[in-house]
Amino acid sequence: MAKIYEDQIILLLKRLWLTDNECQIFICSLKTWPSTVIQLAKYTQLKRITAHAVIERLLEKWLLLKTYNKKKRLIYPNTVDSLERLLEKKKYEIKSLQEDIQKNEPILKSIQSRSRNFPKVRFYKGKEWIDIMLNEVIQDKEDMNVISDSQHFNDLIDNDFLEKSLAIRNKYHLNIKMIFPSGFEHFCYTQGTYKQKLDIWTLPTQDILVGGMTVRGKKIAYHCYEQGFITTTIVEDDSISNIMRFMFQNVWMNAKK
Repeated sequence: MAKIYEDQIILLLKRLWLTDNECQIFICSLKTWPSTVIQLAKYTQLKRITAHAVIERLLEKWLLLKTYNKKKRLIYPNTVDSLERLLEKKKYEIKSLQEDIQKNEPILKSIQSRSRNFPKVRFYKGKEWIDIMLNEVIQDKEDMNVISDSQHFNDLIDNDFLEKSLAIRNKYHLNIKMIFPSGFEHFCYTQGTYKQKLDIWTLPTQDILVGGMTVRGKKIAYHCYEQGFITTTIVEDDSISNIMRFMFQNVWMNAKK
């Protein structure tokens, strides 16, 4: 078997969750069958006990078969469609595993909810966090503090979203405090009914932000903007939120309208 084809088959076998040793034994069996365990161990340079254990696993997976010549056990590869059968078996195992994960998800969540001394952390890519935060804000009913790069904020969050968010907050008499660098002209905020609930202050010109932070209740969302893309890490913890709220208040005192 040419080396290029052998590497191709090994890559295929690894995608079927075979180990390096299993790949070696299987490829060797294709070249030398029928073979004894001693011969396969010698050809693959594996210890005899290791080769024996690997061969037993491959027999269980039906990739190898065995026969006997008098008292001598001989190993040889199964037909090519044995790979298809292995794949079908893996599909069934994955489906079964998926069902078990779904069944046990409530148990996992209940265990996690008891770990109150450890911060809960979630990570999102793209603008997914916007919808999540908008849905959460209905339940949280908390004031919101935002510090952000105004230009990126304006690019990523449109006025329609802000109007919807402010409508919800106005209903519950909640306030939003926002701090931007002095390049404030980049952010054209709503001029509608909810303006009185939206306090926007700016930082001195020399202060430049390349990310953002949202503090609300015990949840802090850290945003990173890069080339029109956003990633968000949400941390849920009372102690951390208290620290960040205190830091926000200090920045707020040094900002101006």
